[in-house]
This record gives sequence, structure tokens and C-alpha cells, in this order.
Amino acid sequence: MTTIEQRRARARESDPGTSHQSAAIERDSGRVDRDGGEPDGVPYMRVQYPTRNGYVDTRYRIPDREKGALKRLNLIMSDYPELASYVQGDPRGLPLYIGKREDMSDSTYNNGVGVCK
Repeated sequence: MTTIEQRRARARESDPGTSHQSAAIERDSGRVDRDGGEPDGVPYMRVQYPTRNGYVDTRYRIPDREKGALKRLNLIMSDYPELASYVQGDPRGLPLYIGKREDMSDSTYNNGVGVCK
């Protein structure tokens, strides 16, 4: 998955939907926050909307594209041991930062170079 695909996936996770429908990506464990670790659980798209007969709440399984993207990123980064990567979990910033290992942490990741497509 490219950084653009990651950004779109993150944006879908926090999508407020419309005035008549809401949509969100959920994991089996109920956690959506992935900061600090591997994605956990199977991803599902949850869509909710009202009808004349009541409220509809549907949930269906979607492909886990982020897991494969992180795997490929780790494979690429293994060729550059002096560098570190940071995946931004918030859709408002750049999705990926790369920099010197000693300059990168959860609070100083923006010392690296922002990567986007």
C-alpha cells in the first residue's frame, strides 16, 4: 500500500459519515488505535443509518491492507539499519516519516523527512 492508500485508509477510519449515515473501520478487538504496535484483530467496516423500521447497524469484513504495507515497509527499512521509520496514526499529518535512528522517537518523529506521494 502506498502512503496515499494509507492516508485514505486512516481517513476512512475517522470518517464521520453524512448527516444520515456514519461509517468507520473497526478491528475485532474493538481497538482502532494502532500506535506503538502491530494492528490487532481483523478489520471490519461498520455502517450505521436510520430507516423507517428502526436503526440499521451493519458490519462487514474488509481487506487488511495496512498489515501488508507495514510488512513491506519493515522489509525495505531492514536494508537501512541506520534509518528508522515512523507511521503517523493520525490522518491529519504526513503518513510516513523516515530519519536517522537516533533522531526518531514518538515525540521527535518530525525531525525525519516526511514521505508522501
